[in-house]
Amino acid sequence: MKILMRAPQGPIDNLLPYETCINNRIWNNVGNLLFPTSMWRNLASEEVSIDPYYDIKVSDADYINENYDVFLIPLANAFRTSFMGALKVLTELVKKLRIPCIVSGVGLQHGIIGIGKEVSFPFDDSVVEFMRAVLDKSAIVGVRGECTYNYLKSLGFSKNVEVIGCPSMYTFGRNLPSPKKLSAETLRIALNAKKSDNDEVKEKFFADKIFMKNAERITYIPQETNELMMMCYGVPIDSTKNVFPLNLSHSFFEKNDKIISQFFLNTYTWINYMKNEVDFSFGTRIHGNVVAVLAGTPACLVATDARVLELAEYHNIPHISVKELENYSSIDDIYNTIDFNQVLDGHSDRYDRFRNFLRKNGLEPVDDPNRYYDLLTQNVEFHKPVRSLNCENGETVNNRLTEYYAYLKNKDQERVNRINELKKKVEKLEKSQTEVKGKLDHFLKEEKKQIVLKKLVDEFVEDYQMIIR
Repeated sequence: MKILMRAPQGPIDNLLPYETCINNRIWNNVGNLLFPTSMWRNLASEEVSIDPYYDIKVSDADYINENYDVFLIPLANAFRTSFMGALKVLTELVKKLRIPCIVSGVGLQHGIIGIGKEVSFPFDDSVVEFMRAVLDKSAIVGVRGECTYNYLKSLGFSKNVEVIGCPSMYTFGRNLPSPKKLSAETLRIALNAKKSDNDEVKEKFFADKIFMKNAERITYIPQETNELMMMCYGVPIDSTKNVFPLNLSHSFFEKNDKIISQFFLNTYTWINYMKNEVDFSFGTRIHGNVVAVLAGTPACLVATDARVLELAEYHNIPHISVKELENYSSIDDIYNTIDFNQVLDGHSDRYDRFRNFLRKNGLEPVDDPNRYYDLLTQNVEFHKPVRSLNCENGETVNNRLTEYYAYLKNKDQERVNRINELKKKVEKLEKSQTEVKGKLDHFLKEEKKQIVLKKLVDEFVEDYQMIIR
């Protein structure tokens, strides 16, 4: 069987930092590598091949129909305004495909206020069209949690929708490692956060009770493409929010023995780092904490909206709300209070439900998600995480800046070429316009002659008629 899967890259593609950020091969967030990787691990084998599909085009429909048996579409918070352009392209592509099209892990982006109530959004019609197209090519759609399920139910989809959570939680199959708990005072802390998080309570907690008191124990794990661009090449983040690092002058990126920032380019090194170098993961990014769970490291999510809360609740991922931060005196207080083993409760049942979801859609999951993956990765040296430009040696800095300069030069040449192409088109249009104008002038002259001639004929006929009378 040949499966085409919507994914920014394959699980063993092992892209360089330059390829990753310049070509955005993480679709703006490295967390987007986790759920496609899990789908790959749970389905790929010697008999089943899965190719990543990065640049989605409706014009590829005929090629896909001829060369693949299934189109697999793992999604995250796709039901949101900013994703509607991409969702419409997916919808049109699915309509043109004649092979099964299977959606897993799709979710609604929605604020925590209003959860459980019937809600409507400007993109409702687009979601309905997408769901109808997909369900015409599959038996059932897998969603992230109850919030998304209730939303789709309100749109008329309930019989063919099932809550399966996020496939990333099934990366290693049935058994999750038990979180290892240590003394809070010696914790190595991995912090994850969105630069757009600007809640006053959370900002104060992060600043006063984490950064200031625990700097020597923290590793900051950024996830977005613009953060990778900043760390690789010093490109500042274009934003009006000054909450989390927007440029390399921030203390997160200073060359010191305190806060260390690392950007992971693949799931392999990310999970291993969380397993071996981190004792506690904390922050607002759902997949930043899922990685810790997969590594057997205690994790606590600060739930800021429905898209992360519904996953945390479904998978029993330890979490607290932004408001609840006020109840804790420190990050150690959170660590000592929370039961991290709760994430193990019901995992086996959830995994069985996920496997049954695949079977309902005609896919047979492998018995061991680790065997085939381990076989293919045993000789792969995955690229190390990226450190900030101002924390690297002179040779690395020189190589990166030379690399980025070459990119800018190439982009500039592309612009020049494009301008030249447009100039040629303008010249061609101007020439064509001149030719058309000449023909039009000729036509008008001829038309004018015809009018004059007709007038003369009419006058002649009129004079002739007067004479014969």
